[in-house]
Amino acid sequence: TARGVEINGRLDFAERWTISAAYARLDSFIREAIPGTDPATTVGNRLPQVPTYRARATVWYRSAPGWAGSLSVGAMGEQFEDDLNLLPLAAAVLVDAAFEIPIIDAAQFTIRVQNMFDEAVAIRRAPVLAYGAPRLVYAGFTLTFPD
Repeated sequence: TARGVEINGRLDFAERWTISAAYARLDSFIREAIPGTDPATTVGNRLPQVPTYRARATVWYRSAPGWAGSLSVGAMGEQFEDDLNLLPLAAAVLVDAAFEIPIIDAAQFTIRVQNMFDEAVAIRRAPVLAYGAPRLVYAGFTLTFPD
């Protein structure tokens, strides 16, 4: 069973700034025994791989000449790897950033950084401990063609 609440918001202000935020609180648990398991060991436990909450806040700035940048902070609550709730995965906070730089009217250069502070986030514990992506830096060009 899963139940919860989700809220999202966005605010544009001072002509060039935008703030957005999203939050989801999740209460997910096993209501019936999984076939082949002892109900006493699983019923009432949290669903595996479902965090207790997810949240993200982002600030964007867009300049008159077309430059843009954003900074995001995302958080995820504790969760469990397994249906017995014996293998916890800790809460995590990650920071991302992006920049867009116009080159000409039809082209822009983009660079993005995910997991800016190179946090080690456990994403799996069975059969071995595994971590999510380290700091990732993406760079590329966007070309716009007329219709």
